[in-house]
Amino acid sequence: MLSWIPAWTKEGGAVAIQKAARLGFDLLEISLPEDLNMDVPALREQLLTAGIEARFSVLLPASCHLPLYPEKALSHLKAAIGLVSRAGGNFLGGVFYGSIGVFSGAARTPRETETITGVLREAASFATDGGVTLALEPVNRYESYLVTSAAEALEFIAEVASPALGLMLDTFHMNIEESNFYDPVLAGGARLQYVHLSGSDRGLPGEDHIPWDEFFRGLADIGYQGDVVLESFTSQAEGLAEKTSLWRRSPYPPDELAAASLRFMRQKARHCGLH
Repeated sequence: MLSWIPAWTKEGGAVAIQKAARLGFDLLEISLPEDLNMDVPALREQLLTAGIEARFSVLLPASCHLPLYPEKALSHLKAAIGLVSRAGGNFLGGVFYGSIGVFSGAARTPRETETITGVLREAASFATDGGVTLALEPVNRYESYLVTSAAEALEFIAEVASPALGLMLDTFHMNIEESNFYDPVLAGGARLQYVHLSGSDRGLPGEDHIPWDEFFRGLADIGYQGDVVLESFTSQAEGLAEKTSLWRRSPYPPDELAAASLRFMRQKARHCGLH
């Protein structure tokens, strides 16, 4: 979605759906609006007409930063899960443990760990009832202090011990926080449910310094069966520069970046034997 629009609207979403389908994508990841206000019947009709599927992601607003407001965070997550289920979806990924850009000035405490684990356990139980799989995404230290690596995310996943809660990896964040791109994938194994592909500069994958062969080799070695989803941005899309801090002009317009990224993703997948 963020290849074309900075935030979900009915009209902008229709454009993103149409463009994704026209360029040959199998699915579109929809980042849920902060107020979770969506015209679900219209969305389902748009997806059906375009012939593509949807996956969903969510970010907790600052008013729902989990360590400070666990009840609000759980309520927001349950509402997001319910929305996904009503939209005919079965997947919700994201930063469920806190709000992006909210910091305490210290490392995560044992009490925060306990609070996050409790909320994730309840959210996973609710997701199970709704037929929705959750995937926890670690993000870099400049966006959160709570879960910044695959290892930290896997600790929460192991503690919650629900088949409804898995791991989500994003190569942009991995480039900052992981020592390599192979071991975290192997560590995730069957718990790795979802993958974001993004260049180290958020630009075109393959024109950056990420060791893509190493990353895709890891996916092949664990027999990865999940989605491989593009999350690269261009400042040439209206509103994206402010949303994603792309202060230098990107070299590619949205459609060109998306189409070239898709070709790269499929080439790497074929080369490694992913289907």
